[in-house]
Amino acid sequence: MAITDYTSLKSALQSYAARSDTKFSAQIPNFVAQAEERIYNGSGDSPQDPTYSPPLRSKALEFTTTIAFAAGSGVVPDECMDLRKIYVVGQLTGIKYLSPERFAVQAANDSGTPRWYTVEGSVISVTPDTTGVLAVDYYRRLSPITDTNVTNAVITAHGLIYLEMALFEAFSWMQEVDLALGHIAKGRSMVSGANRVSERLRFSGKLSIQPRTAIP
Repeated sequence: MAITDYTSLKSALQSYAARSDTKFSAQIPNFVAQAEERIYNGSGDSPQDPTYSPPLRSKALEFTTTIAFAAGSGVVPDECMDLRKIYVVGQLTGIKYLSPERFAVQAANDSGTPRWYTVEGSVISVTPDTTGVLAVDYYRRLSPITDTNVTNAVITAHGLIYLEMALFEAFSWMQEVDLALGHIAKGRSMVSGANRVSERLRFSGKLSIQPRTAIP
């Protein structure tokens, strides 16, 4: 069964769980919402945890926009989960990350084109500071799928990941531990595979080694 939207996902959940009763159906929105939390944020601190799953970071989540900066500071997009790259348009190398502590030291002695950035709360800061527009690539969280918002780019690209994560939640709710663990293992493997494909696409071609820029 192809999983391409909320309707097909609900149908597959009922079929795999062999449950079409009202009590189970009423829980499906919760299963899907919990699955989305796992898909976007991952769960667990250690791969040794049987319920661990890494966050999905595939091409379906990548987005590029521009952010206005004033005196070196801009606002992180609300739906941003991970920043991939901040760059001056036309600058191939991008602006490199520093921890807030290192950033403060660097900013006190910087001038010229922005080279470093840090994030504190919802604020992105760059140094040397700039006023203008910078381009940002990031992984974004999409609107949840529901009966009224039936699809998004993630379920279109990774319908089976949605299914396995939702089945983990469903069988956990049904207290079918072995089945739940089987589905989270499948989902974890699928997420890891999707992430590896995205990494290979991003770094395909001949590897180029560049010297590190010294940081005072």
